[in-house]
Amino acid sequence: MNLKKQNKKLTLKQQEWIRQTIITKNPTEAVKMVYRVKDNHNASVMASENLAKPYLREAVNEGLEKYNLNLEDTVREHKWVIAQKKDLATKLKGIQEHYDILGMHSKEKQPERQVNVGIFVSE
Repeated sequence: MNLKKQNKKLTLKQQEWIRQTIITKNPTEAVKMVYRVKDNHNASVMASENLAKPYLREAVNEGLEKYNLNLEDTVREHKWVIAQKKDLATKLKGIQEHYDILGMHSKEKQPERQVNVGIFVSE
């Protein structure tokens, strides 16, 4: 989706949110920057609402693909996060948001393909 084609539908703040999401790889942080939201919960809700809009999610996906960030990268990072023990909550939130961007957590639509993380952790 070309942002120039979508300018009629996207507000300036939406365009900036897409840009910041692509730069930071974190939709919640992008909301905090663009919409000047300080509360993490409210920013997370706004990010989820934006990601629920197919045209915004598609624009973010296309921007991420330009930098070769895709589902396989997220799965690889997810495996690494699961295997380590520091700051899991923050890192897992970022991974969850990337899956949201890719439409993997959509309640309306099941993923077009199954993703098997395939990791076994034992002590």
